[in-house]
Amino acid sequence: MKNVQKIKFVKRRMLLILYDSLVAVISGLITAIMAEWIYVDIDRTYLFLTIAGVSVVEQFVCLFSVRIYRAIVRFLDSYQNFRLVMAFLLLFVVEGATFSLIYSIWSGSPSYGFKAGMLIACMQVSISFVGVIIGRFTYQFLFSKHFQVRYLHNSAHHGKMTASGWQPAEKPKRVMVIGAGWTGKRVISDLKREERYQPVCLLDDDADKQGREIEDVPVVGGLDKIPEMVKEHEIDAIIFAIPTMESSAKKKVINQCVKVCKEVSVLPNLADLVYRADMMSLLRKVNIDDLLGREVIKFDVRSVSEFINGKVVLITGAGGSIGTELSRQIASYAPKKLILLDVYENGIFEVDRELKATYGQKLNLSTEIMSITDAGAMDKLFRENGIELIFHAAAHKHVPLMEHNPEESVKNNVVGTYILASTAMKYKARKMVMISTDKAVNPTNVMGATKRFCEKTVNHFNALTEDTQYCAVRFGNVLGSNGSVIHIFNKQIAAGGPVTVTHPDIIRYFMTIPEAVSLVLQAGTYAAGGEVFILDIGEPVRIVNLAENLIRLAGLEPYKDIDIVFSGLRPGEKLFEELLMNEEGIKKTDNRKIFIGNQSYENDENFRTQYKELVAAAESNDRQKTIEALKKAVPTYKPKE
Repeated sequence: MKNVQKIKFVKRRMLLILYDSLVAVISGLITAIMAEWIYVDIDRTYLFLTIAGVSVVEQFVCLFSVRIYRAIVRFLDSYQNFRLVMAFLLLFVVEGATFSLIYSIWSGSPSYGFKAGMLIACMQVSISFVGVIIGRFTYQFLFSKHFQVRYLHNSAHHGKMTASGWQPAEKPKRVMVIGAGWTGKRVISDLKREERYQPVCLLDDDADKQGREIEDVPVVGGLDKIPEMVKEHEIDAIIFAIPTMESSAKKKVINQCVKVCKEVSVLPNLADLVYRADMMSLLRKVNIDDLLGREVIKFDVRSVSEFINGKVVLITGAGGSIGTELSRQIASYAPKKLILLDVYENGIFEVDRELKATYGQKLNLSTEIMSITDAGAMDKLFRENGIELIFHAAAHKHVPLMEHNPEESVKNNVVGTYILASTAMKYKARKMVMISTDKAVNPTNVMGATKRFCEKTVNHFNALTEDTQYCAVRFGNVLGSNGSVIHIFNKQIAAGGPVTVTHPDIIRYFMTIPEAVSLVLQAGTYAAGGEVFILDIGEPVRIVNLAENLIRLAGLEPYKDIDIVFSGLRPGEKLFEELLMNEEGIKKTDNRKIFIGNQSYENDENFRTQYKELVAAAESNDRQKTIEALKKAVPTYKPKE
């Protein structure tokens, strides 16, 4: 098969070279006639032979030197055409020099030879260039028309054999392209080469483009016409092709598209587009990130690299969603040693295998199965490894489970953070960054209350030492995390529904896991000690809207194909989460998406007393006693009855 394809390729290349050579010969003949008539006093036969001979050879050399014959003619773009122009400019220089030399020798006059040579080179190269361009454009046009005719013929008379019998070929999907710019133009060009799609119309808010055409495809209106045009033109698929649009505006447009069309695709952001890339290969289905319209967080890669590079780094909870992404990103900054720690072996096993496959011996990696509540094990780990940076992601996080098991929440979250922070101080680690949550603000559940006390813990230890700098990073829900609402909804949709939402008005803040981790790393570079870093995560999302959009992304209709039912708020759950305490203000950082909360914690003698009472209550395994101890330790904790 490969040999057959290679033979076809060689044949096509030889035919193209033959065509270009014929163009050179014909242009040589035309040039000879014109040169004799205009200026040059040289024998016509000699003139033609020298022009044709030199032109064929030198044109082939110049075109071959810029790899023109490696391009697929029907896919020629502006980049290939630019190379073609450069080849003919080179040809003009080479032919001018060659003809000047030949005719100087022939005439015995260098001055006459130069004038004649440059005139002939100019005429021959110009005529040949026009002939080569016309040939390629004609081939592209005929190929496009032939392809369309062949496909229509196949659609009408052919099909495919299936288990149920002969099936006629499917009609191409009628496509609307959002965006009539350069990207939209390239999308239209690629769509016309695809059997599966038929570009029908474009939409763009630029009034100057409306009413005009791109490759015979009309621009029928602005983006406000999406529902109307989808219905009018019987659109089967929409392609979003405005890579420069801001996230918030893009979110609105894509949400509108998803509501009126089952198949919506997008192209990547402008920074991800490769100039010569095939647009159809970059096309992807709309996902939940697009519908949420989250703006990508930018951070200082150099400062993060300097922060991590050459350091001994410990990640607790490394097998979880955040811990896994922390492991990936930190490994890319070449730490001196990376220590992954988790009590759950399955998750951390996958991370260990992934990093070893990616970095091999380049990464000094150690994977530890242990609990952060084991003080002796933690002491040994710090003593033997000289740990410098700690990213503390280990915690019990599921709200309903922690409501039922408050003792375990305290034992793991509170005690583990205390042991980790005290051990870091003992061995003079440089920095400890703790992962917190928006549920720590005015907590109504056990998980949030324990996290609030963990923030107090790192603040307490930060006041006790100047050797170690402690901080916390507070953010909301992450898309795709273990047990996240996205996973739950997708499983319910796959099972045929219904999708369960706790309350029609419940809202949450969301971010992607890589965004959350980039914030954690940047926070580490900013930390001077005692801060709680907060991310500007944009507008909150109504969970019922999230459920509706996920159903639409599955190609189904909410409340028709998949029902949504409201189950009521779960224990400890509230309608909306807050990122700041009422008594906290915020300070800006160098990153416009990251802020620092002005903490109201008081470092007094009561902290250790509260900690001891919490631990004693948890170890008694008395649920009510543990709740009362949490209320005392976290005054803002107001559990719902």
